[in-house]
Amino acid sequence: MGELLPREDETLDTLFGGRLKVLQKRNGFRFAMDPVLLTYFAKPLKGLVLDLGTGCGIIPLILAARGDVEKAVGMDIQEELIQMARRSAIINSLEEKVQFLAGDFRRIGEFFGPQSFSHVLSNPPYHSVCHGRPSPKSPKALARQDLQGDLRDVIGAARYVLGTKGRLWLTYSPGRLAFLVESLKSGGFEPKTMRFVHGREDLPATVVLVEAVKGGKEGLKVLPPLILYTREGDYTEELQLVYSMLGGSFPREKGAT
Repeated sequence: MGELLPREDETLDTLFGGRLKVLQKRNGFRFAMDPVLLTYFAKPLKGLVLDLGTGCGIIPLILAARGDVEKAVGMDIQEELIQMARRSAIINSLEEKVQFLAGDFRRIGEFFGPQSFSHVLSNPPYHSVCHGRPSPKSPKALARQDLQGDLRDVIGAARYVLGTKGRLWLTYSPGRLAFLVESLKSGGFEPKTMRFVHGREDLPATVVLVEAVKGGKEGLKVLPPLILYTREGDYTEELQLVYSMLGGSFPREKGAT
């Protein structure tokens, strides 16, 4: 079991009151709250689910631990992160429910057949390579900017692996909402549900959660905002629900930043 212990450049962090353990790079890109919120927004899911740009594998691990999918597959171009995600799956005894694959989703047809998944989830980069200065650390640059595939590449890959009426679930920046909607529509998807995430009720939205349907009819529902913290800085009741997806209460968690 020694090979499962965190290495010198890794940490083993916990979520959901210790019910899920996730290996992460100590100094590299570390998952934020966005993918956790996406799994909450997308519940419940059935069938086969694909996470594009899975990173440390947090989305498939949550879905598998939650138990409402047949299988959750995570794909990322970074082999080192995929190997780490596989070790996390073993640590959580989820290796029968998840699969992690190293590959470039811009060549999705080399890895999967058409219409082979029921759902696709992704927490894609919010900024183009023309926006801001890339991080000098490659994993951070890949995660934060579209150096290895942009939003339209995610949508193209989802279009290939989803059948008609298949669902694509995304997090994105509210500041690029027009680009998101245009990209979805031009890629054959109709945005059906949106929810904006606010740190506090008096602050602007920082994230938008989106459900889009391949070949869907026009008609968009905007849900009430998801507020994370009270004005006093405490968790809102709904944020506590987010972190109770796997059962139990939610204390402040190490690494869930």
